[in-house]
Amino acid sequence: MAEAEEEAEGQSGRAKQRCKAEGQNRRAKQKGKEGGQSRGAKQEGKAEVQSRGAKQKGEAEGQSRKDEAGTGEVHGAGKAAAKAEGAAVRGRARRRIKRDGVRGGLGWRSCVGGVWMRIAGLLVMGVMGWGVAMLGQGTGLKQAGAGAAGGSAAAAGTVSVSEVEGMQRKLADWGQLGYYRATNAAVPAAGPFKQTGSLGAGIPVEGRVVFFGASMTENWGKGGSVFFPGKGYINRGIGGQTTAQMVVRFRQDVIELHPQVVVILGGTNDVAGNTGPMTPEMTEGNWTSMAELARANGIAAVFASITPASDIPWRRGLQPAEKIRALNAWLKAYCASHGLVYLDYYSALADKDGGMKAELTVDGVHATVKGYTVMAPLAQAAVDEALAAPAAQGKR
Repeated sequence: MAEAEEEAEGQSGRAKQRCKAEGQNRRAKQKGKEGGQSRGAKQEGKAEVQSRGAKQKGEAEGQSRKDEAGTGEVHGAGKAAAKAEGAAVRGRARRRIKRDGVRGGLGWRSCVGGVWMRIAGLLVMGVMGWGVAMLGQGTGLKQAGAGAAGGSAAAAGTVSVSEVEGMQRKLADWGQLGYYRATNAAVPAAGPFKQTGSLGAGIPVEGRVVFFGASMTENWGKGGSVFFPGKGYINRGIGGQTTAQMVVRFRQDVIELHPQVVVILGGTNDVAGNTGPMTPEMTEGNWTSMAELARANGIAAVFASITPASDIPWRRGLQPAEKIRALNAWLKAYCASHGLVYLDYYSALADKDGGMKAELTVDGVHATVKGYTVMAPLAQAAVDEALAAPAAQGKR
């Protein structure tokens, strides 16, 4: 009986142990299953993070290349294609990772590696395309530079040594007082104006007249034109000057030569802006200053109209015709109200459009020999009128 009870207790113990072992086994299996799912979830999360990192890194690299390439259209197209393709590949990768990762496999590593390879390949293609575009652009710039080098120095944006030297000389003597300084020193003193005959340098004392202006004056007597032979007329024109520069040298090149009459022709270069932009009032003020200087020194002033021009060769597009008409109208009225002689070159030289007649000009601004032939009797008539004026009479 006792032996039967021991055997029963033994069997019961062994049954309990088997139940306990089976319970442990079930819990282990359950834990293993949960661990596998947890690892799969972790792998999926890690894959998602790496995918987002790949996307951000790809976009950052694309943006960096865009900054370096400027506005390269080819690189931009490569970046757009890479972004679109990368998004599609990443989508497929995420689905594959989700499917394979739960199984605990390592397929996601190869999948992500494939994504990177595709993105890298497309970015390389984009960079290569950008390089081709830049090479083409550089070639075009090189060709443009070669074309500019074949043109003028000004068109190429360069300044020659001679131009720099000219600028330096102009800054050192803005009014160009040195232009006629030596020549003026050779002109004899006028002395009593009733004296007749010639006093050196071929300049008669009686009826001394100074023609004062810019290139239209300076060129008179050159290129086949004749500048009042046998007259006591002195040419003091300097090409390119504005009326502001003329005021600066008025004392040296007019007053100190003691003429009876000065014929003043200037204003075209004011309209052209040779010494910077000038308003009509600035030109009018300079004319007034010269008139007052002449009057204060007993010199009869003749003011010539600005000669006509519909364009200015060295300042194209300024449309000067109307500006010249307006300035001439002011000058004519000023002369009438101040007892000065107005010399009207304009009416004899102008065409219907306000330019100079083609047969009278070499370039639309400067006169031909025929042009000076037209101007000469008009100038002589104005000088004769001025010589009869009280100011000139006072010097006789």
